[in-house]
Amino acid sequence: MDGSRIWRRSGVIVTAFVTLCASVLSGCSTAPLPKVEQASEAKIDTSASYKIAPGDTVHIVVYNEADLTGDFLVLPEGNIQLPIVGVVPVAGLSADQLAQSLTEKLDGKILIQPRVSVNLAQLRSVYVAGAVNRPGAYAYAPGLTVQMAVAMAGGYTDRGARRRVLVQRFGGNERQFALDPATPIMVLPGDVLTVPDREF
Repeated sequence: MDGSRIWRRSGVIVTAFVTLCASVLSGCSTAPLPKVEQASEAKIDTSASYKIAPGDTVHIVVYNEADLTGDFLVLPEGNIQLPIVGVVPVAGLSADQLAQSLTEKLDGKILIQPRVSVNLAQLRSVYVAGAVNRPGAYAYAPGLTVQMAVAMAGGYTDRGARRRVLVQRFGGNERQFALDPATPIMVLPGDVLTVPDREF
């Protein structure tokens, strides 16, 4: 797939999320914040398979089929554009489920007994907003915590609350958590983190 096309599409997604972050910030200044929950309430189920979502890039290999092999950006609608096949819904699937789905789409219609593998080439970014020095989108890495993401965003500003954070999971409601060094809050791809102003 043309790399420039991937980056153009990525730009659309990043712009959309920067706009989302801005709306989150403006909302925080006028609406009451969610109740503060303990850090332990933010626990992530690490046993569940990762589900593909818009903004991810999947690497698909169809053995001996160069035209069907490459990196494909998941568009905001939750689809990818696969040559010959066309639009393929992928959001909500694991990599293994997508491989099975593609095998079924190709087998007997386009190819005979195709062999397909799918990996995640790049996960969607994490967005850090609010009272940090460099708000914006940052690359996700396994093991990323809220405190690490804040550090990537240049740390707290003078008005930043250091003991609370707002977290909006992809597609979910915004929640507020108390920060506890003994219980780091793990970050997921696509999370929007907002550091609120501290109370004077």
